[in-house]
Amino acid sequence: MVKKYLIMLILLVSFVLVSGFGAAAETYTLRFATMPHRPHTWITVMENFAEEVESQTDGNVLVTLYTGGQLGTDEAVFDDMEVGAVDMNVGTAANATTVVPEFQLLSFNYLFVDQNHLEAAVDPDGEVFQAFSEIVEERQPHLKLMPFMGGGTRNVNTTFGPVTEPDDFEGITMRVMESPIEDEMWASLGSSTTTIPFTELYTAIQTGVADAFESSTVGYLGNSLYEVAEYHNRTEHEYMVGVWFVNRDTFEELPEEYQEIVMNVARETAMESIGAGLEEEEEVLEELSDRGVEINRDVNVAAFAEALQPLHEEFAEDIGVSEVLDLIINLDY
Repeated sequence: MVKKYLIMLILLVSFVLVSGFGAAAETYTLRFATMPHRPHTWITVMENFAEEVESQTDGNVLVTLYTGGQLGTDEAVFDDMEVGAVDMNVGTAANATTVVPEFQLLSFNYLFVDQNHLEAAVDPDGEVFQAFSEIVEERQPHLKLMPFMGGGTRNVNTTFGPVTEPDDFEGITMRVMESPIEDEMWASLGSSTTTIPFTELYTAIQTGVADAFESSTVGYLGNSLYEVAEYHNRTEHEYMVGVWFVNRDTFEELPEEYQEIVMNVARETAMESIGAGLEEEEEVLEELSDRGVEINRDVNVAAFAEALQPLHEEFAEDIGVSEVLDLIINLDY
């Protein structure tokens, strides 16, 4: 009799294990890194992304955020992503060029006409996104391109006074990101350019190593850069495109249902970030004004666009993205 009950118990336990009843689902943790400090649209929307993914997976996919460069510069994080030490990163298109040079296209000054043009270009179902996805897979097989983020506009900040015309850049020292095209664009206006890591920018401006730099408006506030460069000039030369990567192996290790959830939430998050970034920027401008920053809206944007847009075709040919540039120019929006 004891033997009979023992056999029944073993069968029951086996059934429970096979059926999954009472078994805990495996938990996955995605480590996400980004350079900006608060306030920043990328941080806000990624917090929402993390909450929504956790909710929709019943707590089985957790996204841990590391902001403000806690895990190092974007370049250092890219190295960590290659070995799987970091799972996700979103950063500027210019910084992404260190691993995928073709992303220089997205930091061309005055590439997008307006918000509608930008939204059409970064549509996750569109030809532009598909083209970049294929480029990333060829260049960096361990990375998967996630939907592009928005993030407001980039503008020029100066220590010496406002700038209104392209000629105002003649003879100044301009800090640029580590991107050959960024360097050439600002040098074409007559400035001397210098590459300075973002983590060292405050001190470099404070000590006079550079007279001017361009940045996102929220980054200008969040990193207290207004303290050393009190003139914020609304050149609006670039609509921010956040390049979002995930480690491909990490993503593909997720069960298919979780992969689908992550991608669906990512798409919603990314498209929402465009409008959110521009709205947040207006709030930031009010705060900057309250802190004594001179907001210069008297910028001849048309003159800057006229000076810089003719460089697009030459640069696109140099980096092999002429066809993608044509896609962007000819978008129906």
